[in-house]
Amino acid sequence: MRPPQRLRDLDKDEYQRILRRAAVKTESILSVIIPIVKEVEKRGDAAVTKFTAQFDGVDLAPKDFQVSQKRVKAAYEKVSPELIVSLKKMHQQVWDFHQRQRREDWSIDKFFLNKKEAHYKLGQRFIPVERAGVYVPGGRASYPSTAIMAIVPAKIAAVKNIIVVSPPSLKREMADAIMVAADIAGADLMFNIGGVQAIAALAYGTSTIPQVDIVVGPGNAYVQAAKAYLFSLGKVAIDSPAGPSEILIIADDSANYEYIARDILSQTEHA
Repeated sequence: MRPPQRLRDLDKDEYQRILRRAAVKTESILSVIIPIVKEVEKRGDAAVTKFTAQFDGVDLAPKDFQVSQKRVKAAYEKVSPELIVSLKKMHQQVWDFHQRQRREDWSIDKFFLNKKEAHYKLGQRFIPVERAGVYVPGGRASYPSTAIMAIVPAKIAAVKNIIVVSPPSLKREMADAIMVAADIAGADLMFNIGGVQAIAALAYGTSTIPQVDIVVGPGNAYVQAAKAYLFSLGKVAIDSPAGPSEILIIADDSANYEYIARDILSQTEHA
C-alpha cells in the first residue's frame, strides 16, 4: 500500500508536479480526435468498427453494437444479488435528489393599459430533448454509478429516448454491472462502443446508432475533447468537460472519522 504524502514534506518541484498532473496538451489531443470524428461522420458504422478494433482491441460488426434485452436479462444473473440491491437503493436515492430539481412551466399575464385592452403572456417552458446519449466509462474498469447518475435526471426530465454507450471489454461487450445499472435507471438502448468514435456516432448518428441531442457523462481526455469539439461545431449539446476524478478532504482532529472514511470510499471505484 502506498503511504500517504504530506504536502508540507514535499519539495517545490514535486509540489508543482502534483498541481500540474491534471493538465492536458490540447493541441496534441485534437490532432488525434478530429480525424476520428471526421471519419465517423463520413463512414458511420464502418468507422466505429475500425476504431473499436484499433483502440479497444475488439472486432465488432455493427450488428454486435447493440445490447439485446436478452443479454441485459442475463447480466442480472452474472452480478451478485448484493450489487443489485445496492444499485436499486442508489437509484432511489439519486431519484429523490434530482426530483427536487425538476422545474415546472410558469407564466404570468400582463395587460398594456387596463384589462379591457390586449394583453401578453410571459413565462418559461421546460421542454426535454428528444434523445440523450450517456457515456459510461468502461473497458478495464466498471462504473455502474455513472449510468445511474446520468440517466436518472434525464428520466425525471421526461427525455423520450436515452441511449447508453460504454466501451467493450475483451469479452466484446460492456460490463454486466453497467448493463444492470443502466437497465435499473431506465435506459432505452445500450451499445457496446466507447471512445471518441462513440461520441462522434452519437453526435452524427449512424445506420445503427441514433443521433442524439445531448451527450453527457465522464471519460478520458480524448472523450472529453471529442465532446467539446463536437459542441463547438454545433453538432450536439454536452454537459460539461469532466476530468479525472479526485477527492479532497479537509479535516482536523475534531472531524468524525467515519464520515471521512465514507467520503473516501465514494471514489474507490476509480482506484
